Amino acid sequence: MMKAIRGFLNASSTEAKPLNELFELLRAPPFGIRDGVIPIIVCAALLAHEADVAIYENGAFLPQLTGPALEKLVKAPGNFAVRRWHVDGVRVIVFEQLAEMLGQSAVAGRIEQRDLLDVVKPLIRFVRRLNEFCRNTKTFSPTALAVRQSLLDASEPDQLLFTDLPRACGAEPFSSHKPGKTDAVQQFRRALQNALAELQKGYDTLLHSLMEELDTVLECPPDPRGTRAIMRTRASQVTGFALNPELRVFSARLADPSADDRSWIESIASFLSNKHPSQWNDDDRARLQVRLAQIASGFRSLEALVMARRDGARNTTDESIHLAVVGTTFPESKLVVHIGPNESEAVSNIEHQLRSVLNSHRGSRRLFVAALAKIVRDALSAEPIDGAPERCPT
Repeated sequence: MMKAIRGFLNASSTEAKPLNELFELLRAPPFGIRDGVIPIIVCAALLAHEADVAIYENGAFLPQLTGPALEKLVKAPGNFAVRRWHVDGVRVIVFEQLAEMLGQSAVAGRIEQRDLLDVVKPLIRFVRRLNEFCRNTKTFSPTALAVRQSLLDASEPDQLLFTDLPRACGAEPFSSHKPGKTDAVQQFRRALQNALAELQKGYDTLLHSLMEELDTVLECPPDPRGTRAIMRTRASQVTGFALNPELRVFSARLADPSADDRSWIESIASFLSNKHPSQWNDDDRARLQVRLAQIASGFRSLEALVMARRDGARNTTDESIHLAVVGTTFPESKLVVHIGPNESEAVSNIEHQLRSVLNSHRGSRRLFVAALAKIVRDALSAEPIDGAPERCPT
């Protein structure tokens, strides 16, 4: 009988076999064992071979055959399957390399299931602790993506270590029945180590790219104080003039001196996307790029207005207006004009005359606006006269 049980377990080395087949084997001649006794024999055999037999419940690997699992096995053996595995030959070298990489102590004698779990568990914990962005983004290298998927899909320890991860790293699976080369194992270890490092640094890489993008869209010049210090100074000068709610919040977060660099860029990214960057997907990242470009354009326009007021030593009662126009047939022109209290009446009279023309115009409003834009373009391009407005650099 025990020989038959060992034969059943040995036959499961290539693929898992349902335990109810073993029950049927013991129930049939020449054994004819009664149903009440079979579970006791099977459980004893599984416990005796716990070191080299993996057990699965509904396809999920069971790291340990606990009391509750045994009770369920007795009641519904069809929900359980077993697979025997071997760690010998080149697999021993692979196991030792991975154990060393993960800081596990060397194993003396035969490598057992619990030893494999000592290596597999840290890898599974690692991938499960990745934030949502790192678990879902497709911006990693093909090797890192394949390693991540293998770890997320892992169900069998030996299958993961000796087949799935090697394939993810571009290596051939390591079989107990085939000789292997030490240099192939070393190459696999290096590739896996690099992929894990890439996954681990994925979120930091995202935040760094956001910092660089922010630096680019806000056109920050090199400064020994660092990019953030420059942005904080610029934003603190703008915040008080920001009437647009979104621009006001954006400027305030740029100027925030309290948070560390990581929390600072996370705060800005969360505001722009309405979602913490650790929870992003790749579409969120793409949408932020567009949103950042839009709000940065408004920030630079407001900043130009504020700088022009400062450089022109304007009074707090002066009104400042930033004008810009660009078309497919002419380059962009920008101008900041300031209106003192004693000029307000004259401006209002001109405004009234222009509105009268607009109200009397019976044609297309679109054509009127186009004509007005061209007039503004000419006004912006003209040489300053009569103590003229300050120009904003293009």
